[in-house]
This record gives sequence, structure tokens and C-alpha cells, in this order.
Amino acid sequence: MTLTPIVRPTAPPAEPAGDPPSASWSFFSWNILADLHIRTDWYPGVPDDLLRGPARQARVLAQLAALDVDLIALQEVEPAVLPRLRALFPDHGLCSAPHGGEGLALLVRGARPWPQVLPLPGGRKAALLVAIPGGPRVAVVHTSYSGPPGGPGTPIERRGIAQLEAVIAHRPDVLMGDLNAAPGWPERLALAAAGYVDHSPPGPTCNTLARAETLDAVFCGPGWTAAAAPLAPLTPAWRLPDERNPSDHLPMRGVVRRSPA
Repeated sequence: MTLTPIVRPTAPPAEPAGDPPSASWSFFSWNILADLHIRTDWYPGVPDDLLRGPARQARVLAQLAALDVDLIALQEVEPAVLPRLRALFPDHGLCSAPHGGEGLALLVRGARPWPQVLPLPGGRKAALLVAIPGGPRVAVVHTSYSGPPGGPGTPIERRGIAQLEAVIAHRPDVLMGDLNAAPGWPERLALAAAGYVDHSPPGPTCNTLARAETLDAVFCGPGWTAAAAPLAPLTPAWRLPDERNPSDHLPMRGVVRRSPA
């Protein structure tokens, strides 16, 4: 396997002496839908005022502002959102990985995390790998979509597999975000073959083109486990974004824990 270059600082930050490691971290992972990806024909039945403009962005930020969690993993974060995230969460360290006009962000409560940006193959994609002081190494991902197996995507076109393999090569403890792959698809099977366990909430997480798909996930490697909260019962008839949900993805939330010895 050929590894992609790693962009990293010179060394991880020193942890406070005598500070015992935590046993668990609450998390929230959400694809917040970048404006630059919005096409009206992808969202049939969604009123334009719920789809575009600063009002939708304000609703995204209002939902984030209500959070009280340790780790906030976001996908499709446009550059203008980053300073607003810093202002919303002054007690969290912020890491980001831009790609293609948007990117990834991870906010870590009460810590100066050590980020690595991993450029990924097959397009303008990157992953964000963050060493949580005293805790897990968390990879935030948003991989490419190839569609259901046996559909128009051939094995060569399944770019998400190569992208995930590039992340797996760095052995994160926890991997979360928008995999653009449902249970049983080759991308998730590649994670399982590498020793990762799927702890994702069951049920669809996204509704674009009136297709309710299970695309968002949280996987844990050896020594770690996660418990995710149940999702709302998303169906093709429930069109997103709507008045209560300003993205086409539902967020995942839960707790990451060290496995019992």
C-alpha cells in the first residue's frame, strides 16, 4: 500500500503531569451541508428558503450552539464557518482540514489536540486525524460516494475504498463521519477486514434525491467501543433539509469509551 503524505506539527502537545486519562468522551458527528454542494434538483420538494441562504446556516449554528459534548466532528465545513465555531466553543480546541472549498473540523473540549491532515487519493479529499490528549486518536472522514455495489460504480471507481485504506494505514482508534457507504457496501467491509467494529446507529442518516440512505458511521478499533443514540426514523418521504433539520444528514451522537481490560 502506498501511503499519502502527512501534514503534521513537529510534536504532540505535552499532557499535564499526573492527569489521569478519561474513560469516555461524548461525541456529535454531522455533515452540515456546504452551500457550494447544493443543487435544487437534488432536493425535490424542499422549499428554497429552507435550502439556501444565511437563514439555513444560522439554523446549523444554532443547533451546534446547544451542544454540550466533548468531541464535535463536522463535515462539509466551509471556511467562513470556522471562526464562528471558534466563537461558539471557546473551551474547545479546533482542528480543521480543508479540501475543495469545504472540509472537516473537530472540536475537542478542554484540550490542545494534535492534528494531522491526511490527503486522500482519488480527488480533492482529505481526512483529519487528531490525537486526543489522554484519549483516542480520532479520524474524521468524508469519503467519496460510489453508489450501491453492482450499480454504476465499478471497483475501479470506488474511490472511497482507497481513501479509507489510506486512513486505516495510520491506525486511528476511532473513525467517524460521512462514509458515503451503507452497511454491507465494500467500503464498510474494508474497515471490518482491518479489524474495526461498526458502532453506528441503525437506520438511514441521509436523504438526498429522495433516497433515505445509511451513509454516516462510527467505527472503533481494538481497545475502544462506542454507543450511539438512536436516529429519527428517516424515510424517503421525509425531505431534508426541513424546519428542524438544516442539513440533508441527521447527526450522530453518543459516547466513545475505552474497552474493559
